Amino acid sequence: MELLCIQSNFIVELHATHQASFKKYVESFLSLFYESYIISIGENNCEVSGCAAKDRLIITFLQFIANVTSSSDDALMASFFTPSLIQSLVPQLLLLFPSHMYINNDESEQDREYWQDNPEAFFLWDAQKSSEDDIGCSAQNLFMALIESSWSKDHIIPWLAGLLTNVKAQQVCISVEARSDATSVTPESLIASIPLSYNKSCGNMEQQLILQWEAVYIGAGLAGDILETGSFTFKSWFESILGPGLELFANVESKTSLETLLPYCEDRPDLLQSLLEPSIPALYALASHCNYLENRTACLELVSTFISFVKVFAGELSPVVLNAIASPLPSIWDDAIDQNLLLKRNVLGIVSCVA
Repeated sequence: MELLCIQSNFIVELHATHQASFKKYVESFLSLFYESYIISIGENNCEVSGCAAKDRLIITFLQFIANVTSSSDDALMASFFTPSLIQSLVPQLLLLFPSHMYINNDESEQDREYWQDNPEAFFLWDAQKSSEDDIGCSAQNLFMALIESSWSKDHIIPWLAGLLTNVKAQQVCISVEARSDATSVTPESLIASIPLSYNKSCGNMEQQLILQWEAVYIGAGLAGDILETGSFTFKSWFESILGPGLELFANVESKTSLETLLPYCEDRPDLLQSLLEPSIPALYALASHCNYLENRTACLELVSTFISFVKVFAGELSPVVLNAIASPLPSIWDDAIDQNLLLKRNVLGIVSCVA
């Protein structure tokens, strides 16, 4: 398998450095790498890992397909990525986003325990992964390449938007992760709320529910404003799901989703204003729940960024919002001692944004 990894990497590098000369071979290698990828991951994503060489091979396959998708002409892509292939590939890619959490081996069991025991530290560790050494990150790169293609609006976006408009399923996920009314959620309701597919081999139902919705939210962040088609709007999604999710539990992923959403609101002042009022107290609450300085700082930095966005693109701040921004600052300043001293810098940053 080591030799196969070397040969596959050679093909990826050859395509990247000699695209014009490689063009006549692209279709053949694309079919070969895709078929090899399907064989490598097995019948379900629980079998995707456990062997370092096999992981590297899957990453290489994903990298080649992403590179070709980004650089080839639409005619070739349309002939290869048929609607049926896309319907099979895209949900599978989302399942790969948290792949290391699904695998049935000792290392992944340790990951799951780490995630359950200290989700905040797990988030920081997980954010350091790259597409060079992680299957989930490689799958995200391919998903982003597919989203940016000219035919994604016909095949991928409606499917993803359909998942995000399922408010009931997301509310079940929020209540399960926050442990609020979780005992009242029946197994049937759990399975019905799992967005992609339920597999008995891939951990318990609650894990699959939470991890799969996390994958869907990552997909929404990668898609950005392309998602705002048909019946789906970021404003309605925030009001029904993301805002309450921030307020209900200290979820760093929700903060990340909000951070990803901001750049797409530059020409939507109404959306910015509607996001601001519930987000500010939620971000302060999230910062107070975080145990790690990096996450507390990130929450307060997002408050500053949010204020700046609103002032530049949506006008002045209302007295209600100004009060929500200013009220917690004295206590944050007083608590910024010892290892938390850098939080004073964040307080000053927020004040300067408001001034």
